[in-house]
Amino acid sequence: MRRALVLCGILASVTYVIADVGGGLRWPGYSFADYSISELAAIGAPSRPFTAVLLAIHDALLLAFAGGVLAGNYTRPAKYAAAFLAAIGVLGFVYALFPIQQRGAPFTTNEVAHLTLVVVNVLCVVGAVISGGRAGSRGFLRFSIAMVVVCVSFGAFGGRYAPSIAAGDPTPWLGVIERISVYAYVLWLAAFANMLLRDRP
Repeated sequence: MRRALVLCGILASVTYVIADVGGGLRWPGYSFADYSISELAAIGAPSRPFTAVLLAIHDALLLAFAGGVLAGNYTRPAKYAAAFLAAIGVLGFVYALFPIQQRGAPFTTNEVAHLTLVVVNVLCVVGAVISGGRAGSRGFLRFSIAMVVVCVSFGAFGGRYAPSIAAGDPTPWLGVIERISVYAYVLWLAAFANMLLRDRP
């Protein structure tokens, strides 16, 4: 059972990729290079039904993984990372309560809440990756630090596009920038889960 729960960390990463790629393919005209991931679950988006369900599954798998680590006989840094990951899973379900509108629509309470949750989510990601990095070897710690730098720097750069999305203006390379940031975390999550699967508690 413990290994099955820890395996959920890898499954959560795979599910997120499927939600992103599958959602984009279900939206004719969607640009992976220029559109954000959040727009796949926007109100009225053709991809919303598919993406919203897959993201909910991702969040559930993430919570299962975090629960497996917290309940296991793992090191304190690993459990700190699991606590942050559990918070990210909960935030994912809260995200679903505030779906953004499609680009070109003025900001509403949903968009303000979404941006606020993004900031909290990034702080939890940093906490999880740094804590989890300390649970492994020096090489894994260096890898974790690199992923944090990539995630935060590209995430901050992508955040500059928020006004352009609201105005309906072009957002060249936003999709690439945001995906570099997000997939750095997704890759780390899979690596962290794999490390725990290979090592005994």
